[in-house]
Formats: sequence, structure tokens, C-alpha cells
Amino acid sequence: MARMLRTVLLVGIVATLVVLASLAARRASTDAAGAGGAAGPDLPTRTARFKRIDDGLGRPHMSALGNATIRAELGRSTWTLLHTMAARFPDEPTAEQQDDLRDFVYLLSRLYPCGQCADEFQKILRDHPPEVGAQPQRRGDTTGHR
Repeated sequence: MARMLRTVLLVGIVATLVVLASLAARRASTDAAGAGGAAGPDLPTRTARFKRIDDGLGRPHMSALGNATIRAELGRSTWTLLHTMAARFPDEPTAEQQDDLRDFVYLLSRLYPCGQCADEFQKILRDHPPEVGAQPQRRGDTTGHR
């Protein structure tokens, strides 16, 4: 069981790193082009794929994860990742950063390693889409006004 848990966690970590590396490469390419340097590898012009979860996102790819211990550890690890990303996300994100984060959250709801959890995640996202705009609360404004 410990081996299976490590495998599930490793797959989740690798998938997350691939997404983050792709975003970092895109940002580096954009930054280099904006600074008058070479644009780097040819990257397609990108627009946000999903403004809402109903924009053709589709059903989760994975089946239910039967092992409750692994499912719980995966959930804790995912929350750690999401909270860390939220804490480090810019207070005043650009449109591209907002699109990237929104896409990441929606794609995570489709690629999450537990299909049952992914279904529940998508239900939550339908009622509570990700808020990816400015974060005044992190600057001391606890009223929630933007």
C-alpha cells in the first residue's frame, strides 16, 4: 500500500511540475520577447481555454480511487499545492496570469487522479468558479471589496 501511495503522489507531483514548467517556459518566452530579446521556442498564441467550467471542459479522465488512505493523502497534498499557489499568486495578476490559473484549476478538475473526487470538484466549480483577479485581502483589506 505504501508503494501505491508513493506512486500516486509521484504521478500527481510530476503532472503538476509539467504544467508549472510549461507555464514558466511560456512566461520566459513572453518576457524575453517583451524585452527585445529572442522569443525562444515557437509557442502558440494562447487565449484562455475556459472562462467557466461549462465551456467544454468535459468529464474527468480517471476512475474512482478506491483506497481511502491514498485518496486522503492525495487530497491533503493537493490542498497544500493549491494553498501554496494561492499564497504566491500575484496580488495584481495580469490577464495572462489570471487565464493560466483559471485553466490550471479547471484542468486539475478534469485530470485529478481520483475520478470521484474530480466529479465533486467540478460540481463545486460550477457554483463557485475560481476567483483569479486582484486579491485585496492579502494587502490588509479584509472586507472583500475589490
